Amino acid sequence: MNISSIQANHFWQYCIDYIDKRTNLDNALSLSSDETNPKLTRMPDLYKRLLVSLTNRQGMPNSIGDVGALSELLFRFNPNKVSNKYQGSWKVLFKEIEKKVKPKSRMAIDIPQNYWVIFSKGAIDSACFLSKFKSGPDFVKCVDNSIENEAFIPSIPMLLSLEITGLGFPLACDFLKEAGWNEYAKPDTHTKHILGMCGFSSGKDYDTFKCIRKIASDVSESPYRVDKIIWLIGSGNLYNTGESFDTDRDEFVDQYLSYKNG
Repeated sequence: MNISSIQANHFWQYCIDYIDKRTNLDNALSLSSDETNPKLTRMPDLYKRLLVSLTNRQGMPNSIGDVGALSELLFRFNPNKVSNKYQGSWKVLFKEIEKKVKPKSRMAIDIPQNYWVIFSKGAIDSACFLSKFKSGPDFVKCVDNSIENEAFIPSIPMLLSLEITGLGFPLACDFLKEAGWNEYAKPDTHTKHILGMCGFSSGKDYDTFKCIRKIASDVSESPYRVDKIIWLIGSGNLYNTGESFDTDRDEFVDQYLSYKNG
């Protein structure tokens, strides 16, 4: 990571100006506001959000579809009941989905890379992990206590990535930030590319995560907001309004570097 406080502030202002020229800035700021991202405290909401993040990778949402369609098989997203019903067997869940939901996307139980295999494993692992907590508020309290110390903030997504098949560090960060922990940012294809090409990070997951947190600290914003704004520059997806705007992350990088070196 190689970004000073002055560079962070210049970069952040350039990000805001770039978006302001291309779309309604108020909509972008609303999308990235901590106030519109309340912390989830009910266990079913946490479990469902964890499964949504599990599928938040290229191509997988199209195969899995709306996670909500699996509500009945997952006992309205009750991890304790899921854990007890399937006894840790992802194959049983896989076969239940195949039999009762009948997805249109390919289901191949013997192919580890099949998205339904990955999802079934992750869904069972997630249920087993969350079942270790007495309630949603108990899980929230444990996470809150763990991240009181700056040094331990990365430990939660790292733990989740070890416990849950198919999640990984970036998707674990996605779960935490979308579940209301604004201390987190997801190192995704856009944030890694933009920060890497601007020379602020190596472009790798953990370095990008730390870079976003450094920028957020320097500009007095949450990592959640900084993440969303950089992501918007790459995606142009104002999903809070159902709109999109024209953007080009490589064009942004080129223009920023010219501005920076001008």
